[in-house]
Amino acid sequence: QHLATFIDQSPFGEFAATYRVMQALPANSRLQLGNSMPIRYGNFIGYTGQPLTVNANRGTSGIDGTVSTTVGAALATDAITTLITGDIAFCYDSNAFWNSHLSPLLKVIVIDNGQIAEQGTHKELLAQKACEIEIDILKDPIGSNF
Repeated sequence: QHLATFIDQSPFGEFAATYRVMQALPANSRLQLGNSMPIRYGNFIGYTGQPLTVNANRGTSGIDGTVSTTVGAALATDAITTLITGDIAFCYDSNAFWNSHLSPLLKVIVIDNGQIAEQGTHKELLAQKACEIEIDILKDPIGSNF
């Protein structure tokens, strides 16, 4: 209850986005949390009141296979499977969507510097061109937002 009050009084950002998505998930759905901050936020938020299956990958660099794991998990169930991940991890493993047998129950939330940058099914994300990278970003990968 204190957490909900804190979220309501704070500016919207990554933590609030993760909290709100976790609160909105239907019972008996699956949640895949991306590495770095999504898994930390999910761990801090904890149990949201409805039964969920929560998964996360931990790898050498942290982002290997996050999307691929979610795609596979979605194929293995009839439950809604939701991925919360950052923009870099999403784009790094976006080849997971080359699979032509994607679950229509797969939902993806991409968080970019505190805002929900992209959300939707695979087809919706393709229509939004979610992984286009501008040349300027490649020239200065660190940028001034860090």
